[in-house]
Amino acid sequence: MPDNLPNAYDLMPYESLPFPQSQPDRLAAVAALFGLEPTPVERGRILEIGCASGGNLLPLAARYPHAEWVGVDLSAVQIAAGRELAAAAGLANVQLVEGSFTTLPDDLGSFDYVIAHGIFSWIDDTLQQAMLRFCAERLAPQGVAYISYNTYPGWRMRGIVRDMMRYHLSSFDNPSPALAVQQARAMLQFAAGHIPDPDSPYARHLQAEMSTLAAQPDYYLFHDHLEAENRPLYFHEFMAQAAGVSLQYLGETELSTMFASNFPAEVAETVLRIAPDIVRAEQYMDFLRNRMFRQTLLCHGGYPLRRALTPDLLQRFHLASPFRPDSATPDLFGSSVEGFHTPTGATLSSEVPVVKAALVALAAHWPLPITYPSLLADTAARLLRPLGGTEEATLAEILLRTLVAGVLEIWTTPPTFTLQPGKLPMVAFLARKMARRGARVTNERHETVLLDPVGCELLPLLDGTHGREDLLGVLRHDFRSGRLVLQQEGAPVQEEAVWEAQLAPTLDAALDKLARSALLIA
Repeated sequence: MPDNLPNAYDLMPYESLPFPQSQPDRLAAVAALFGLEPTPVERGRILEIGCASGGNLLPLAARYPHAEWVGVDLSAVQIAAGRELAAAAGLANVQLVEGSFTTLPDDLGSFDYVIAHGIFSWIDDTLQQAMLRFCAERLAPQGVAYISYNTYPGWRMRGIVRDMMRYHLSSFDNPSPALAVQQARAMLQFAAGHIPDPDSPYARHLQAEMSTLAAQPDYYLFHDHLEAENRPLYFHEFMAQAAGVSLQYLGETELSTMFASNFPAEVAETVLRIAPDIVRAEQYMDFLRNRMFRQTLLCHGGYPLRRALTPDLLQRFHLASPFRPDSATPDLFGSSVEGFHTPTGATLSSEVPVVKAALVALAAHWPLPITYPSLLADTAARLLRPLGGTEEATLAEILLRTLVAGVLEIWTTPPTFTLQPGKLPMVAFLARKMARRGARVTNERHETVLLDPVGCELLPLLDGTHGREDLLGVLRHDFRSGRLVLQQEGAPVQEEAVWEAQLAPTLDAALDKLARSALLIA
């Protein structure tokens, strides 16, 4: 088993990706919502523990050039790769350190934001305590720490699967990462197919787990499931450790999980009645959800936090929502009910003109966040009249409900991307570099975007020096050479006159798609 490997992350590096939920703007928004006044991200000091090769840290450093960014990781291989990429991107505001967070020099000072994603559950008790002490000692007075970890009760059954795979690997003498993964997959597949009662809850669980793990890359299975350390714990146990070093619970990056109101009314009432404090309420909700993973935010104890949210709080944020109208031409003026939906299946219906107009406005801007005053102005313009005070209050209340339900985003910083390509479209350096290596790139919302073939061809060229004729020339060359193929009714188009006529529409569609993917920078 890989317990004694010198550095498993050097032998099988964990692919370094962006974690949208860990980006400091999101942490700052939650902190501000609950009453803290954290340092603005644009001029903050941010530390990432376990930064790997910088897939999470470097795009953020490029987006906020006046902030200071420090990453630390035990893997010499990944730190070297991150330093090389940071140098190529000209990121002078980044310092990547090989080693443990426990040995970071004191002269690095304090941090406004500490990020530790995918670390806490995979270190022993001593290091877990050390990480919490580090946050208590090195967080700025109103700083925020993000720590993700596996949690019970959800990890109880998943732990059985992990134990099974590790037990099987115990019969091998220090298998290589590749062999360990191959044998673990084989064992899981064997077990899932040979449970005596295939319709039992246990068999169904194994089948579901096998389907989940089969879709994951080898490095994920190796590090997340086969490492010697994997220590899930209950939320209340995590918080007891945090309280022991004078840290308090601030919230979750997934805000909607914090509100009992997202359960049926009778469930919410019972949770709030039997839970005298927020930690107990969160633990009861974990039991009800069978939660297996948390992304918890901590801050220094002693700061009074505001838990009762009011609609006026939204005025300080930039807002974005993925709601889209069901109708291509929704009636904004009458009392007819109009439906809205998100790509993930959330729905909302309203007959109130101001609500319908505001949701249409948010849909038009998506994924671009806009200020609260801008949303009000856009809403009024769509209704062709000023908004009344009662209407504004009604809209604010509905927006707060959508925030609690998880279908309204709040941002503390202005967007760095644009929905208008302009004459010389531009994409950030790191995204262009990523596009030269493959189809997955990191956008300005700190998400992974999968490019289509046209996007893969165009994006590396969008450095702000190529205009429309240049880009049309590239597409023309790619169609002629067969590098790109135009399809009509499922068949490739061979006639040059046909695809020549499609060049301009293809470019327009591709640029619009890149813009709506938050890749074109302002």
